[in-house]
Amino acid sequence: NFTNSLLQVYGGESQFPIIENGLSLTIRGSYLERENGEAAFYLEKIFFHGYKSKIQYYRAYSRLFLKRILYNWGECGGLLLALLSGSKEYTSFEVQENFSKAGLAHVLALSGMHLSIFASLPGRFFKKKSEMFSLIVVFLFVWFAGLSPSLLRALISMIISLVCKKLSIKTDL
Repeated sequence: NFTNSLLQVYGGESQFPIIENGLSLTIRGSYLERENGEAAFYLEKIFFHGYKSKIQYYRAYSRLFLKRILYNWGECGGLLLALLSGSKEYTSFEVQENFSKAGLAHVLALSGMHLSIFASLPGRFFKKKSEMFSLIVVFLFVWFAGLSPSLLRALISMIISLVCKKLSIKTDL
């Protein structure tokens, strides 16, 4: 098991690195094929290089923190994690299949719908400067969730829309 090997290399959970997108690891191992056709990979050494920046580290830490909390919520937590971060690892196959059969698989994939939900949140609390707070919240969400093509497209559209609004240019959505 990869996790158990990491625990042995690092001497327990207190020394354990945060494993999330952006982590730089180099591993050395052996690939052996047995006579019966089965294969095994033996991990010999792990070289932990860390994250390229503190920003990547804090993103990984916050995602892992949320995953640990939502994992304890069971299937509801798995669904919420998929909706917030696009990470479907705790969402059961049946739930994913049901979303697909209902034609709602795009809801589990991060998209402009997610950005519009997060962009609308500050408007409920701040009447003045709500566009600026919306933009900040959206940037934080995109940073947390990771930049996918659909999120990038939605983010660019939102920025263009805000610029047009500030310049009093009418747009037809």
